[in-house]
Amino acid sequence: MLKLILRQSSWGVLGHALTVIVGFFVTRYVFLEVGETKWGEYKTAHDFVVLSNTFLSIGIPSIILRFFPFLISQSNHDSSQILIKIFRYAALVSVLFILLMIFISPIISDIIWPKFNNFSYLLLTISIHVSISIFMGIIISLYRSVLKIKEILLYGTFISVPLRAILTFIVFYYYKADIFYFVYIEIFTQITTLIILYYMFNKNEFRIFNIPTSVRCIGAFAALIQAAVDTYQDKFFEGLPASKLHSGYLEENWWKAMRYGLNAKIIEPETGEITTISEQLRRLIELTAPKAKDL
Repeated sequence: MLKLILRQSSWGVLGHALTVIVGFFVTRYVFLEVGETKWGEYKTAHDFVVLSNTFLSIGIPSIILRFFPFLISQSNHDSSQILIKIFRYAALVSVLFILLMIFISPIISDIIWPKFNNFSYLLLTISIHVSISIFMGIIISLYRSVLKIKEILLYGTFISVPLRAILTFIVFYYYKADIFYFVYIEIFTQITTLIILYYMFNKNEFRIFNIPTSVRCIGAFAALIQAAVDTYQDKFFEGLPASKLHSGYLEENWWKAMRYGLNAKIIEPETGEITTISEQLRRLIELTAPKAKDL
């Protein structure tokens, strides 16, 4: 577990370093191209968005990091139901915020930048970042809650950071150096990254909005448990010695099963053999097959 945490922390440091280094050169390039005034307008609008996101997210990412590791370990279905409610809140708040900004962005513009006519539209456009940031915070917190820092970099940072830099250079060099185009590029890269992160989390961890429920599968699982209990009960009454389990392996196997599913490599608690969950299930089915037929 400690090695896993250290590896994930190392990936986090690498991602932060990449973001800072590439971001520095992109920022410098855009600043030189659009000028001090336009960059000042952009930073003012961006700071307003960051402040708005801080209030509207109401600490949801911190809540996910604090409680979801336990919730996911107990029930993917319950975790999914809570996440659906969180996503509904994020969607509702995002829509209401954009609608509000349509009406109040001119007022804010007159207060902050009264001499620049386009600041109202710039503020409204950058406000789209609030919606994206709320959803992005939720998804990234989910990855962090299951110790998937590496995946955040592979599906997020390593895509969004170079993509933003390349698109900015291409658009500014071959088309026009305009701060609005830089905002459009940022929105595009963030939405692209959000979609990829969401898709990969659903694929590799658990499906947030679609966890199928099968009565047949539940019945088969219950039957397997009953057959296993009866099998070991018969062995007990026959006087066969109980298995000597290494209890320390059980918790580790339990954690790996949650994270990696049937492909998890676990330690067989009785023999110390390295095997997979799917292989253990196959052995259990073979062991309990005679009793299952009797039942």
